[in-house]
Amino acid sequence: MSLKVEELEAEIKKLNDTLGAFQKKFEDGGKKDANLEGQMTKIAEDMADLTSKMEGLTKEKKEKEAAEKAAEEIDRKKYEVLESLGMSKKTAMNMNFVKFLNLASNNPNALKQYIKTFYEQSETAAEGGYTVPEEFSKQIIDLQIQYANLASLCPPAIKMATNKINLNSVIANPSVSWIAEKGRFATTKITFGRPDLTLGKLGCLVPFTNELLDDTQVDMTAFLINKLGKVFAKEIDNTILNGVDGTNPFDGILVDTNIGSRTIAGATIDWTDLVLLMSDISSIYNPVWVMNKKGLAKVMLMKDDNRRPIWTSPVDGEPGKIFGMPYKIDDNVSGLGTTASTTTIALADFDYLLLGDPMKKPGLTIDVSKDAVVTNTDTDTSVEMSAFEQDYTVYRFKQRKAALIADTSAFKKLTDVK
Repeated sequence: MSLKVEELEAEIKKLNDTLGAFQKKFEDGGKKDANLEGQMTKIAEDMADLTSKMEGLTKEKKEKEAAEKAAEEIDRKKYEVLESLGMSKKTAMNMNFVKFLNLASNNPNALKQYIKTFYEQSETAAEGGYTVPEEFSKQIIDLQIQYANLASLCPPAIKMATNKINLNSVIANPSVSWIAEKGRFATTKITFGRPDLTLGKLGCLVPFTNELLDDTQVDMTAFLINKLGKVFAKEIDNTILNGVDGTNPFDGILVDTNIGSRTIAGATIDWTDLVLLMSDISSIYNPVWVMNKKGLAKVMLMKDDNRRPIWTSPVDGEPGKIFGMPYKIDDNVSGLGTTASTTTIALADFDYLLLGDPMKKPGLTIDVSKDAVVTNTDTDTSVEMSAFEQDYTVYRFKQRKAALIADTSAFKKLTDVK
């Protein structure tokens, strides 16, 4: 365990001790003190923030190592190709990612071997684009898996040979009963459903001026891989929680009306509300709590009737727990901010949330064009610009992904939390 983690644990313990002293003073005072209550809430929020940072340290280190490894692998591929064309390694090392792509675009004959091996060439030159090697896409997907907060808890993605597949699901289980001697067996049945797992398309266009690309000192390989890995991972997590069928591949956990929910019993959340939510979900499931930092701060302040905290702080690098169960903090859960006065806390067994990837092509592709016509977001979203006329290079990032809640009974939510 690193010293940084130890320092954070010590800070969390210090805040926890301070909070305990405040709570005792608050309880001994016999009357409500709004100022003291506000200080306690602020301490709990600080603890939630520190806990989140500490739990992210190990993950952050792994992400950094993966990004460095990805950049090294891409550089290795680049050097192999350029050296095979007679370029010295020193020259190859001084060629940044953008100039490398430009060489491929402007000198297709010189790079015929490379294109044959790694590129999927456009059908006609008029299409004005080419596909970046799959190595780059795979590196972004690898980082995306590490950046994903909730998607990483789901089972491995199903490989889909078509745009849509039908899955068997059990809607109603059979029942059994004791039978007396010479008694008759009761007839029962299993009711099956046929939910669809359908691929959706997620993507964006990113234009760069060629002056910027030519003059930049930034390693565009590492920059694009790191940035897009985070962006795609965050949006997939957001869809898992807040997706709306029609706009997204499916209704998210916090949106799906087939998922059971309850509201808090009183004016503000109490520890008994969480106990009741736990009782709503069957013991056959293995759920985790899902909430944002504001929600966690409220939970940190709770004690049961015997004055025992229901939240346990992280110890020796192990994450904190609520009623002995793990939790995930996710900023895609909205609420308790300046615009929303309530939030939602969910229990979710992500083994029952299925993801799908296309089988034949990589899940994410990167295309580059110097001739595309795209919306100019620098001035007016209604104005189109020509990459050729205005000397831009446009990157298109596209990923196909499917998602489906296979068993709504594995998910429960507590709404109107305040």
